[in-house]
Amino acid sequence: MKLLCFHARDLRLEAGIHGSPAKQKQTERLLRERLGNALPLLDDSNRRTESKNALLVFVCAEKGDDRLNLIPVRDDIVRARAMLGVADIVVGAFGHLSDQVADPSLARTIIDNLVESIRPIHPGIKTFPFGWDKTLDLHVPLHHFNVSFRSYSPRDIS
Repeated sequence: MKLLCFHARDLRLEAGIHGSPAKQKQTERLLRERLGNALPLLDDSNRRTESKNALLVFVCAEKGDDRLNLIPVRDDIVRARAMLGVADIVVGAFGHLSDQVADPSLARTIIDNLVESIRPIHPGIKTFPFGWDKTLDLHVPLHHFNVSFRSYSPRDIS
């Protein structure tokens, strides 16, 4: 599993498909063929994610991560939030961090499990929809811990 984290002073993320209605239907059909049931329905309740002060966590679930202990990952995210003193945690899939990406349904399950492990500690955790294209407005303030990268392996964490 790989995480790319940003201190987001101002964050707006919108999921969807760009283009004409015909192009949108074609793209959604291709996404559904590729991602199957892992692709959630997109509606007004999950299309937009916003925060004024957040830890934005892009998660890439990799092959073999079904054997990964998520507690150390969760603890690192919660620690980073406390260190930055941010109000929100925003988590979403970002497969671009690896060439060993897990199968979509497994990746979504792993990321959902990570989010649910954080929820008892931080009930206000936010997510953005798995698999959809995203537009992102992000203001990252200038300081030493504004961006970080973490990598976890089932063989490293028991």
